[in-house]
Amino acid sequence: MEQSPIMPTAVRYGLILGGALVVYSLILFVTGLHMNQGLSYVSYVLIIGGLVMAMLDYRRGNQGFMSFGQGFRLGLLTSVVSSILSSIFSALYVGVINPGIKEEMLAKTREEMAKNPQMTEEAMDMAMKMSEKMFTPWALAGIGLVGGIIMGIIFSLIISAILKKDGTPGGSGLEEIGG
Repeated sequence: MEQSPIMPTAVRYGLILGGALVVYSLILFVTGLHMNQGLSYVSYVLIIGGLVMAMLDYRRGNQGFMSFGQGFRLGLLTSVVSSILSSIFSALYVGVINPGIKEEMLAKTREEMAKNPQMTEEAMDMAMKMSEKMFTPWALAGIGLVGGIIMGIIFSLIISAILKKDGTPGGSGLEEIGG
């Protein structure tokens, strides 16, 4: 029997995961909690949950089997789709929906830097110039996309190693051990 194709599952769960990340980001932006570092870790829980659900769904549709490579590819593709969706949202939110948030984020960054007694005024000015370049909508989208894919790679490696179940769909599973 043929193995299930990975792409439809990756796109479906990538859209679900991306949608969940967009909703979570919107909640953080609207409530003013977007600068809370602790709450940003919740997005990792969402990503892990989405990847686990995608791999379990794929495995169910593949007669209970999923190799490490299949799980990794599925997780990576799911992460790419969800990262594209959430990065586009971030760019639109910062660039179109609420452009004033950029100034708020920069002020918060300066405030955090000012707490460091070893940071000189010159160093702070240089860091702020760098931050201004990074807080453009498309730079944020690019950073989000790359960051999401890197996190997707890491999580996919771990999750696919845990959830893999080797065997051949349609086979007895004994082919691997010579029986």
